[in-house]
This record gives sequence, structure tokens and C-alpha cells, in this order.
Amino acid sequence: MGKRLENKRRKRLEIITNALRLFQERGYEQVSTADIATASHIAKKTFYQYFPTKDAVVFDREGALLAQLVAFLQTRPAPVWPAYVAWVRRWAQQDTHASVAHVLFANPELVRATPALQTRLLVMWAGYERVLAQYLRRLDLCPDPVTAQLLAGRLVTVFRVAVDQNLAVTGVLDRLTQKTFPPVV
Repeated sequence: MGKRLENKRRKRLEIITNALRLFQERGYEQVSTADIATASHIAKKTFYQYFPTKDAVVFDREGALLAQLVAFLQTRPAPVWPAYVAWVRRWAQQDTHASVAHVLFANPELVRATPALQTRLLVMWAGYERVLAQYLRRLDLCPDPVTAQLLAGRLVTVFRVAVDQNLAVTGVLDRLTQKTFPPVV
């Protein structure tokens, strides 16, 4: 990696670190992009060269899991759901100390506690579903768009519930793969 790229990578990490510190100290809503820029010793305009929005700092890792899910689909597993269950179980064993939320976010508690970030999280999950449904159709893994959308929703639900409820992904899988769901109380 060249020196220029390494410097950009370091500055990006510095911005993320400073932003998360400020969010922790003051609360997400009370921190502006100008505050983050000042703490990172850059101009506000320079902040936008690294991140389009303040929430993009928090969601910096959001594409990593989606990339892994797409790579899984590109193996053309058939049938998809049983192969997916096995893949997720292997994925979960790779790092038994980190939750799904920690894979996606440096500070999952901040996301859970901030309404604006909760809304952004819903947008992220919808984007995941849209992309996965497109891949399911493109790779002929589903016979029609409705089936693709339903299966994509199921694939995402495993991770979404794990993040929303702060559960292990394997526990969510266990519930989803039961023949009957527990009664609603």
C-alpha cells in the first residue's frame, strides 16, 4: 500500500475514533460533523471527503456482511436455505466472542440507543434484502421475484433479529429452523 493510501486509511480511522468518542461523551444528536472535523484536525469539507453523512461514520462497516452474503450466494447453493443455515453456523464459529452487531458496528449500543441510527439500521436491512433478492434472481436460485424477496427477507431476518435483540446468530437460527414457533405470550 502506498504512503498516500496509508495516510488516508489512518485519517479515516482517526475520524471514526474521534466521532465515536464524541458520541459517547455527548450523545449522537449533540455532535455535529463540524465537531468531528475539529476533533480530527480537519476542515468540515474534508470530513465529507471521507464520509457523506454523520451516520455513515457509525455504519462504516455495513457493507462487509452484505459482501459475505453475496459471496455465499455466488457459490450457487441449492437448496439455498439449508446451505445458508450451515454457512451461518460456520460464520458464527469464526469469531465466537463477537456478536453480529460488533461485526457491523464499532459501538452497537450507540445504534440501539439512538432513534436516528435505528432508522438508518432499518434502511440498511432493506438494502440488504433488495440486493440479496436481486442476486437470488440473477443466479436463478429462485423461480420468481416474489419467492426471491421472501427468501431474501428470511436470510436477512437471521442477522436482523440477532442485532435487534442482541442475541447469538445461532440462537436465532435455532428458532427459525424449528418446525413450530413458540407460542406468543
